[in-house]
Amino acid sequence: MIQKELYKQITVSKRLKIS
Repeated sequence: MIQKELYKQITVSKRLKIS
């Protein structure tokens, strides 16, 4: 599975929300 891609998307989403 592409868990790494999912993790990256979550990190980006979290970073955008924090920004």
